[in-house]
Amino acid sequence: MQWLQHLNWNTIAVIGGFIIGIVTCLTNMYFKLRQTRSYESALQRGIITPPQED
Repeated sequence: MQWLQHLNWNTIAVIGGFIIGIVTCLTNMYFKLRQTRSYESALQRGIITPPQED
C-alpha cells in the first residue's frame, strides 16, 4: 500500500488526459470513415443526398 503514497498524481492525470485524447481522436476518425463509406455506397446505388454537416 506504500507504493500508492509515492505516486505522482499530476503525472498520472496528464498521461490519462493524453490517452483519453488519443482514444477520442481515433474514435472520431473511425466514425468519419464509416460515414464516408456509407455516403459513397449510397452514391453507387444512385441515392444522391448531400453529406451530413457536422
